[in-house]
Amino acid sequence: PRTVVFAAGGTTRWYILNYLDSWPKGMSYWQGYLQEGGRRILNIVQMFFDHGVHTLFTHALTPGQFDVSKGEGYLPLALTSGMERLAGSSEFLHFYQEYGVRVNFFGDYRRVLEDSQYKDTLALFDEVVERTRTNDRHRLYWGFNSAEDQITPILELAVQYYRQHGRVPSREDMVRLYYGELV
Repeated sequence: PRTVVFAAGGTTRWYILNYLDSWPKGMSYWQGYLQEGGRRILNIVQMFFDHGVHTLFTHALTPGQFDVSKGEGYLPLALTSGMERLAGSSEFLHFYQEYGVRVNFFGDYRRVLEDSQYKDTLALFDEVVERTRTNDRHRLYWGFNSAEDQITPILELAVQYYRQHGRVPSREDMVRLYYGELV
């Protein structure tokens, strides 16, 4: 099946330049950004699917978004209302059902979200994966990577697998561990 990797960047700048008259102070723009940015990413994902793409890999969070230079309030909002929007808002859930999208998350999201203040976000991730498990027209993989180095999280998954199963994971096992299923 046709597969695409789409790496959006500069979405905050895009929102500020297109929807605000001046650079905002603090996180005052956040709700508008979620609304318009969410609508825009859904339009882009829909365009890919309408043009015959079956499987789309894109990111939900990248290492740069974990940088404190984004502002003190950015990361907690991104890990709650931002991630909860793509995993649990009616707009996204409706799209997933209408387009028959099977949703998965990959990266080190579980390690980051296991912190008690983000457990609701993690629960929504698990819920949307389960809710869309039988959808089969399209696949959407949301990447969640908190560090530049992706080798370390992958090695941690391999060690965890070895401890649980007493053997080195196969390639297929590693794909399942990292992406949630065989792709």
